[in-house]
Amino acid sequence: MHNPFKGHRPIMVQEIIALALSHPKAIENRPMLVMDLTFGGGGHSKALLENLPEGSVLMAFDQDPDVKKHTEVEYAEEIKEGKIYFTPANFSSFSASLEESPLKELVASFGGGVDLSLMDLGISSHQLDTAERGISFRREGLLDMRMNYESQGPTAADLVNDLPEKELADLLFEYGEETLSRRIAANICAKRKEKRLETTSDLEEIVFTSYPAKFRHGRTHPATKTFQALRIAVNGELEVLTQVLDPLLLAMAPKGLLMAISFHSLEDRIVKHKFKFWKINSQGTILTKRPLTSGKEELQENPRARSAKLRVFQK
Repeated sequence: MHNPFKGHRPIMVQEIIALALSHPKAIENRPMLVMDLTFGGGGHSKALLENLPEGSVLMAFDQDPDVKKHTEVEYAEEIKEGKIYFTPANFSSFSASLEESPLKELVASFGGGVDLSLMDLGISSHQLDTAERGISFRREGLLDMRMNYESQGPTAADLVNDLPEKELADLLFEYGEETLSRRIAANICAKRKEKRLETTSDLEEIVFTSYPAKFRHGRTHPATKTFQALRIAVNGELEVLTQVLDPLLLAMAPKGLLMAISFHSLEDRIVKHKFKFWKINSQGTILTKRPLTSGKEELQENPRARSAKLRVFQK
C-alpha cells in the first residue's frame, strides 16, 4: 500500500524537543500531556513521544481525511495503548473536544491542563504533491484547495469564477500580499467570460501572463501569492488561527508551552501579536525573543523549511 506520508519531514524537530525537555515536568521525569493541533504525518508527535518522560500522552487533531487513514494504520499500536488520541477535525474544534469523553477524562487525569501544545501551520508536502488537491500550481489538477476535501465548503474554483472583480482583487491583496492583485483579478474576470476556470494550469497561466515579462522568471513563481491567498480564503486559515489562540492558552496548564510554526508573514504576525498581548497582560513569558528558524543542514535537506518560523510562549 502506497504511503503518501513516506519521506515526510517535520520541521525544527531538534529545537522543539529541546524546548519540550525544558518543561518542569520533563526535568522531573513526570508524564506530560501533549496536544498536536496539526498532526499531519505525525513526525513532530512521534519525536516528542520518543523523547518525553514515560507515560506521556498525545492528543492529535487533523481535518485531512488522508491523515485520518494514515494515522489509523501507522499509529494503530499507539492508539490501542492509549498513547495517542486522534480526533479527525480542524483544530478550531479542539476546545469542544476537550469537554467530551474520552479527552475530558484524560485532561482531568493530568491535572486539568495541557503541558505542551504544537501548531505547524504549514501545508504538508503530501498536500502540495497531491495533484487532485489543486493546492500547488506545479501540479495539474482541479482548483479545489480544501484541506478537508470531504467538506461541502466552496472550492478555489468557486471563488475565482464567482467573486466580483473587486472582492477577488481585495482577497489576493489581503491574503496573498499580491501587489498586482487588481491586474490579476481583471484578467481572471476577462478569461472566465470565455470559459469557467477549472484547473490549476488555467489559473497559473493567467497570473503568469499578468506579470510584466521581466518579473516572470524570478526566484518566486508569479502564481505563488495568488495560490496562497485562495488557499487561505478557502480554508478560513487566518480566522481559525485568530479564534483558537485564546482558548488554547486557557487549556494550558501552568508552565505549559505553546509552540507555533508559521510559514508566511500573515500567520506569523497573528501569533507574534497575540504572544505580546499575553505577555503585557502578565499571562506568561515569550521564550523566543526572535522566532527560531531552520539551520543550514535542515535547509539543505528540506528547502521548504526556509520560510518557517517557530515562536514559543510559556504560560
